[in-house]
Amino acid sequence: MAQNADAFGRFSAVFHLGACSSTTESDQAYLDDNNFLYTKEMAEWSLARGSRFIYASSAATYGDGSAGMDDKSDDLIHLHPLNLYGYSKHQFDLHAQQQAGSTASWA
Repeated sequence: MAQNADAFGRFSAVFHLGACSSTTESDQAYLDDNNFLYTKEMAEWSLARGSRFIYASSAATYGDGSAGMDDKSDDLIHLHPLNLYGYSKHQFDLHAQQQAGSTASWA
């Protein structure tokens, strides 16, 4: 995407539903690259072009549920995923929440 940012044309919305969803994946670098960094790049690409970015998080971000199961809560930081997949998805949730608080285009 970065090499030719306009190659895909213009969209009013981008739906990103892809990720490595294996809860037994043990390669943290792979999950970080595939599930967090790529999602972050897609979001930035979309928003820079005025497109709404809609992504799929995961119930795996809630961990055992002891910190609740509300991803709209200000307590998102207190969730503790139980595996690397959940953690990789949680990282983007936290990033999106942080960006929404600082940049109007993320809201």
